[in-house]
Amino acid sequence: MLVLHTVGLALVVGPNTVLDLRLLGAGSRLPLDALRNVFRIMWFGFAINASTGLVLFVSEAAEKGTLWIFWLKLSLIACALVAAVSTKRLVFGRAADLTRPAPLGVKALAVASLALWTGAIFAGRLMAYAH
Repeated sequence: MLVLHTVGLALVVGPNTVLDLRLLGAGSRLPLDALRNVFRIMWFGFAINASTGLVLFVSEAAEKGTLWIFWLKLSLIACALVAAVSTKRLVFGRAADLTRPAPLGVKALAVASLALWTGAIFAGRLMAYAH
């Protein structure tokens, strides 16, 4: 389960990171339109993570469910998913102009997204040491 959870994490955070870094100016030769479909990969990875995470949680629910770090991890993931949906709407929505650099608000959202996913990963990793 843990291996699948890690694979799901890579499928969520990897494409999200590529998109966020592109929005921040890295790899500017790559057209933004080429990243339009990263959300399909991310949602597939999230489905893997949600299902394997549930199995991992159920195996130690009494212990993990009382840990503040577990609830922090879930909160960070929820906020990161909101950031991803907002990014999709702002960057690839109807009025989006993919030929111009990302506006400051979108760049701030990309930074927040990177911070949220990093925090969620750290919180998940720290759960192994919390009692």
